Amino acid sequence: MVKKRFEKGFTLLELFIIVGIIVLMAVLVTPSLNYFRAKSTLNDAGEEIASVLLLAKNKAISSEGPSQWGVYFDRVSSPHKYILFKGSSFVSREQSADMVYNLPLSVEFSAINLYGGVTETVFNRINGSTQQFGFLSLWLKNDHSKSASLYIDSVGGIQLSSGTPPSDDSRLKDFRHTHFIYSRVIIVATEEVSLTFSDGVSTVTQKVPFVGNIENDQFFWEGEILIGGAVQKIKIHTTELNNPGTVFCIHRDGQENSSTLKVDLFGDASPSPNVVSYNADGFLATKGSSIFVSDPLPQ
Repeated sequence: MVKKRFEKGFTLLELFIIVGIIVLMAVLVTPSLNYFRAKSTLNDAGEEIASVLLLAKNKAISSEGPSQWGVYFDRVSSPHKYILFKGSSFVSREQSADMVYNLPLSVEFSAINLYGGVTETVFNRINGSTQQFGFLSLWLKNDHSKSASLYIDSVGGIQLSSGTPPSDDSRLKDFRHTHFIYSRVIIVATEEVSLTFSDGVSTVTQKVPFVGNIENDQFFWEGEILIGGAVQKIKIHTTELNNPGTVFCIHRDGQENSSTLKVDLFGDASPSPNVVSYNADGFLATKGSSIFVSDPLPQ
């Protein structure tokens, strides 16, 4: 009979109800499990890339080889991959030292936005800095709403975060913290940086020699300039000095600046400003006249 009880005390109807509840719970829980599994795969991929970047940086700092070390990002292969390499560039690398890493089949690079439009980051010896700073983005092939990004700064800092950075074309650019590359070899013993502030009435120039402002083999100067009764604050330093080019970083505080600024490098014969110029609030920086200067990159 239908109501005949099983040895364990369940009727057939009760058994159907229990099975139904289990099936319903499985249907409800499976999407959540799939979501967390997908996010875990994406995060694990990002963490592994960060680990390989850090490995390349540490190899460069320790001058293993001795050589620079870098990571190349390949969006053409299937699956996408990245390669730890030894050398100053992927093209000129020592191929026998390559270590190849594949992204999971479900993950791919959605964007590679590194300074100079390159697809590799190379870390310099001793200090681990890089001229190929910027960010990488990953997403799931079948769900682009799930993404992660890796940020690499000019001093070799590496940071992983969830989500994709906003488009560089649409975001409000803030040039108060600016990076740019200067490709001419600077004669540290004789050259100096010239900072010219103007408030439209008065003009003040501050000359900063490289000699006496070198810390840990890098140029560093920070100071305050008084013009028209207003204090102008500025910090200028390098993350790479003559190796073979120089990466300059300039920091201005929008709350502490009200004058325009021209930055010149004596030793460069180009007309002033030969490095970079700023508007009064520091939100806009313009490439100088020198052929050795790259376009300024806001941070």
